[in-house]
Amino acid sequence: MKTKGSIKVNPQLGIDRSIPAPPETAQQLQNWKYDPQTKGWTNRFGFEPYFAGDLDNGPFTTGAGLNKRIDSLYVFQRHNSKQQYVLFECNGKLCHLKPYVANQHVVLQTGRTTPSPESMKTTYEPFGRYCIITNGKDAPVKFRGNERVLPLGWNSLPATPIVRSASTVTVSGIKDAFEATLDFVGPGDQIFRGTDSTFEGITADTDAVESVYFYKVSFINEAGSESPLSGISNRFSYTSNEITRVGNTGVPKVCPVIEIPLGPDGTVARRLYRTKTNGDKSLFFQVDTIKNNTSTLFVDTKADISLGPEAPGTSESIIFPAPACRFSASFKSSLFIDGGESDPTRLYYSATLEPDRFKALNYFEVGTREGGDITGLEAYYNSLLVFRENAIDLIRSDRQGGFELVPFVEGIGTFANSCIVAIPKIGVAFLSQDGVYLISGGLDGGADLVINKISPGLDELFERIALDTMSSSVGAYSQREKELLFWMPISGRPNLFQGLCFHVENGQWTERSSIHLNCIAVDRDGNFLFGMDEHTSSLVRDNVIRRGIFAMSGIHADGIKYALVGSTTSKAQPATAKFRSQWLDMGAPEVKKFVKYINIYAITGGDQEIQVKSYIDRDWNNAFSSGTATWQVADAKDQDTYDNLKITWDKAAWQDKRLVVIRYPVATGACSEFAFEIETQDPMTFVGYSIDYQVDGTKNIGGKRGI
Repeated sequence: MKTKGSIKVNPQLGIDRSIPAPPETAQQLQNWKYDPQTKGWTNRFGFEPYFAGDLDNGPFTTGAGLNKRIDSLYVFQRHNSKQQYVLFECNGKLCHLKPYVANQHVVLQTGRTTPSPESMKTTYEPFGRYCIITNGKDAPVKFRGNERVLPLGWNSLPATPIVRSASTVTVSGIKDAFEATLDFVGPGDQIFRGTDSTFEGITADTDAVESVYFYKVSFINEAGSESPLSGISNRFSYTSNEITRVGNTGVPKVCPVIEIPLGPDGTVARRLYRTKTNGDKSLFFQVDTIKNNTSTLFVDTKADISLGPEAPGTSESIIFPAPACRFSASFKSSLFIDGGESDPTRLYYSATLEPDRFKALNYFEVGTREGGDITGLEAYYNSLLVFRENAIDLIRSDRQGGFELVPFVEGIGTFANSCIVAIPKIGVAFLSQDGVYLISGGLDGGADLVINKISPGLDELFERIALDTMSSSVGAYSQREKELLFWMPISGRPNLFQGLCFHVENGQWTERSSIHLNCIAVDRDGNFLFGMDEHTSSLVRDNVIRRGIFAMSGIHADGIKYALVGSTTSKAQPATAKFRSQWLDMGAPEVKKFVKYINIYAITGGDQEIQVKSYIDRDWNNAFSSGTATWQVADAKDQDTYDNLKITWDKAAWQDKRLVVIRYPVATGACSEFAFEIETQDPMTFVGYSIDYQVDGTKNIGGKRGI
């Protein structure tokens, strides 16, 4: 006696490579997007050049020197996202796209290190009005917008100021020493004793008293950061001298002239310090702030009593401690940086609101605990996550208003700093050696900071990742698309051929395989932008143009190609979307079944002719064709479609898309397990399926016996 049975999968879930796996998941779900309206999957998407329709894709030409892969990509947003800069690196150049100028880009910096394909990408970190750019090789810089790139931190001490010596004031007056007076630059016939509030003079007002002074200088940049103090100037010494001039006797006070060094690019002011009259070099006080970076001479007119606050100590601002830093993060108004490859377990942080000023003792050493080198930084709520190779630490505020380093978890870390991605209202996702993890929650208000693996069914895939090239992996999240994308090297190949997409709305994973990218970013509108990992010619007939920066979009094509005729472009072929069901044992793997029909729950939307293949007993090498069906309502008149040339536009009866059941017959014979596959380039949407089968009680034969 035959018994009829049915198994239903609706909705269809994402990939799960476990054995056995839940029947509602898929063995393969490649090049699909989640459709929140139907709770199904659609392949109606693709990508196109940033400069759509342009054979060269804008500036990415040999003539512009941008005929290589795109090494890094970032969208820097300012003014509540009203202004954005698309920054990228190509062929040793740091540029930003500027579509409305003649060259469609601006070169910000040249001579940058070109990384190997398996190397980590350049990192970009917003800090107020700046974007901090680091790569572990070149000197870190700050991009401010308007084509301005400035050095990060103070790379050397200011040059030492030089004090000109002063000759003793005589009865007739001299040229190389300024007497303190209202009109000190002109001739005078009085004796000026420094009673003028503007030009007080710094020497003694009694006869035969030696005054000794030393000077230091510091620079102030536009970010408000003060550089380390310079070395101590030469000794200035002056012995007061009583004179009689035009019947008046007194002791003139002198104002010395100091040669002030100019600061580096980005300096907006210089600050001058000096000792008091005793020449004690252990104490310097502020003389004045010179609010420019152009003048080279300064006249010191202030008496000791008018000096400003004491100069900062030598530990308050030091030379930039990590000239080859790889990672940076903004946290609690301070800039955190790692020590670079030569100091990979050291973490430095700047003074508050001053990204260029670092104090001598403002650092943490994470190497005192197991976990390996620092591999990335990410601010999350009231903590800074410090990612390491096999551990994660936290930077937290302490009770004194500073910071403290506390451990979070050991045994889990990352090698891919570009795959640490914040997801609003959810947490921070990151790519680890054995899967993708999500950090969520917090440590304030009674909450707990927790870490969970969100890719439990993809272990087989992650076993194929090469750890020595994993640092080149990239990731990004779009709030508009509700997608978290990762691209990684796999199976020993250095390029990023393996794409993974986590669909936040249903918590499922799919694969992306058609885009060969090298870097990825998200613009202010939520579009995924990516840089190609190659630069192909656009002048070969029917050749797909792969050069420069592209955008993922709703176009059902993988880019554009140079037309066979003329000098125009046309759409390239869309990606091949592939679905493989799980191996279905229908409740009893030891019992043979006879599958009769596959019923696919589809959404109409055209005259797509979709073929289905069937497989039995975990053998993917022998396919059984279940035929091809047009995805229209089987027992009703076909709906009008845009691509039907017989349809007249103003007379067509356009209808809403409909949920239909497309039935495919199956003729595989008896099987213990069954699976089927859809592989197509036609646009389609499907929600789920059901399998109709019969059972007659036949069981598997006995296992093979040993000799």
